[in-house]
Amino acid sequence: MWKNKQEVLDKAHKRVAVVQKQYEDGIITDGERSSVNSTGNPGLATGGTGDVLTGLIVALLCQKMEPFDAARLGVYLHGRAGDLAASELGEISLIASDLVRFLPAAFAELDTADR
Repeated sequence: MWKNKQEVLDKAHKRVAVVQKQYEDGIITDGERSSVNSTGNPGLATGGTGDVLTGLIVALLCQKMEPFDAARLGVYLHGRAGDLAASELGEISLIASDLVRFLPAAFAELDTADR
């Protein structure tokens, strides 16, 4: 874990995109642009949820999305799926497979918001 936002930005200059995800907010940066995400909850602090986030970002990259945009959307959807799961199941009992189950609903909200 990095000590502060400047350290995150410095690391990003050496990489394509950096994501620092915590339940209160996530910082996404490519060294030039940055974004703060507010979705998510403490229930995401369980084994395997980071793997779900990584898989989601990679899937978006494979759909030809730019790295910064893929990371930003992936972090948002990951957190939103966690929020939807927590509202139905509670934060304490969340497991990584719950996120996968609630990802379609998180995507659907985006589709609805675009209309």
